[in-house]
Amino acid sequence: MIFRAVSYVAIAAIIIAVAVFLNRDGDREDVRLGADPMQSRDRGPHQHDFLDPSCECDPEAEIKQAIADRQDYSSTHTDLGKGFYARGRYDVAKSCYERALELEETNHQARYGLALTHIRLGDLVAARQELQRAVEANRKFLPAYISLAVLDYADGDYGMAKERLQGALRIEPSNPHAKKLLNSLPKVQRYADANSG
Repeated sequence: MIFRAVSYVAIAAIIIAVAVFLNRDGDREDVRLGADPMQSRDRGPHQHDFLDPSCECDPEAEIKQAIADRQDYSSTHTDLGKGFYARGRYDVAKSCYERALELEETNHQARYGLALTHIRLGDLVAARQELQRAVEANRKFLPAYISLAVLDYADGDYGMAKERLQGALRIEPSNPHAKKLLNSLPKVQRYADANSG
C-alpha cells in the first residue's frame, strides 16, 4: 500500500519533469506571454517579458489585459494558463485552460496543460481523461502519449504503457523519452512484481 502511494507521487513528478522537458524551447517561449508580436506588451501592472515565479502581480489584471488584446482567441487563454502554471498558480492556470477549451474544445495544448494542472492538484483521474482527449484532438501529440504511458506505469498496466510508447515511437522513431521509458519497462515490471508480495 505504501509502495503504491509512493509510486503515485514519483510518477506524478516524472510526468511533470517530462512535460517541462518536452515543452521547453531554447528561448523559454513556453512561459512567455509576449510570444505574439501583435499582442500588447503591457501586461497590466508589470512590464517583464518573462514570467517570474516570484511575481506578485495581480492575476485578474493580467487576465483582463490579455483578454482585452485578443479576447476570442483560445490561444490567449492557453498562453495565460502556461504562464500561471509556470509560476505555480495552478488554480488560475486551470481556469485559463478551461476557458481556452470553452472557445476551442480541440485545443490539444490546452487539454495537455489542464492535465498537468490536474496532476499538480492531485487529480490523476481527471489528468488521464484530459490526456486522452488531447490525443484524440491531435493523434501526433507525443507529450500526451508519453504522459499517459507514465500514468499506466503508476497503475501497473505495463502492457498499455508499452503499447502507448510503441505508438509514440511509430510517430517519432527517434524520440529519446519514449525510447528510455520503453527500455525501462522490463526493469520496472520486475521491481513491482518483486515488491508486490
